[in-house]
Amino acid sequence: MGTPSRYGLEVPERCLQLIHALWGEAERAYVRGQEALGPLTTTFLLGMATPIITLPIERVERHRGKEDIAYLNERPLDEWVANEVDRVLVKGRLGQAAFFEEGQWRFAAIPYRGENLAMQFPNELREALSNDDALAAAANLPASQWSSCLRNALAHGGVLYLDRDGYHEHGQRAETLAFLSARYPKYSMEEYADCAPLHGKRDTSKPPEQLMVLSISERGLLCFLERWVGWLGQSGLAQRLAA
Repeated sequence: MGTPSRYGLEVPERCLQLIHALWGEAERAYVRGQEALGPLTTTFLLGMATPIITLPIERVERHRGKEDIAYLNERPLDEWVANEVDRVLVKGRLGQAAFFEEGQWRFAAIPYRGENLAMQFPNELREALSNDDALAAAANLPASQWSSCLRNALAHGGVLYLDRDGYHEHGQRAETLAFLSARYPKYSMEEYADCAPLHGKRDTSKPPEQLMVLSISERGLLCFLERWVGWLGQSGLAQRLAA
């Protein structure tokens, strides 16, 4: 396979081609002894979704305003592309984006009270996600917050499988993926008066203030990836590779 001219933009398109080519194989792949729980399509989709989603964010959107110090920055390759990504992901809302589809994404947030989500998915969060308000909350999210939550979850392993009722229970068939992130307190002037550059930034040395979760069904994620890569192409991120 040829070396991409724009790694962060072309590789997502190749990953989608792999999904198309290998989906039938994934539907025939099972964990031995757990065939009743369904095929490994969720795992396959998550594996492909990670580069499809994170690479354009990391190599284009994340370097906005940092062009002089970014060492993997694809923004200078095409100014038009950089401006389009900024328009959609930085300045818009999720519900306004071309890759958004009504009724797919859900969003909820609760105060952090010491929960360890690797061990227990809070019922308060499950109930919040099951409410129709979670659909409206996702549509109204700033696209920058949506992409940040999604990127953080994929980059740091903040992903859970939920069953059809929104529970995270071992031995149940996965129907939905939950992408978890957290909001941390900001450095305060009082505590860090001697370090001005920290002021206003998040202090991850302290417990988070809030837990946030985006969720989408497996089928919804597959449809989203199609629309996301389609948006990349329509925006010129893929079509301009030969330019």
